[in-house]
Amino acid sequence: MVLYTTTRRTRELGIRMALGSSPGAVARLAMRSGLAPALAGGLAGLALTAAFAGSMSNLVYGVGPLDPATLAGVAVLLAAAAGLAALVPARRALRLDPSAVLRAD
Repeated sequence: MVLYTTTRRTRELGIRMALGSSPGAVARLAMRSGLAPALAGGLAGLALTAAFAGSMSNLVYGVGPLDPATLAGVAVLLAAAAGLAALVPARRALRLDPSAVLRAD
């Protein structure tokens, strides 16, 4: 999904690079577009976990439903996966040739 979104924004990224935007700024833009939905989903997931913790307490064994270490571990794992998923499109955006992007279309 993130790769598709970045591919759709190829022209915008090419224009930004042609106008003098630094490669780091383009990479941050591509990473931000991939990490923002993951952050929103993670926050929604934590809120739903807190809301349904009482009903799920009998489903987990040996771990409390709101165990901070478990919740932090899962959040870090999901953030790392989202970061890796956003890294591929960001690297692709860095390899764009602005003149080729502007000539296409």
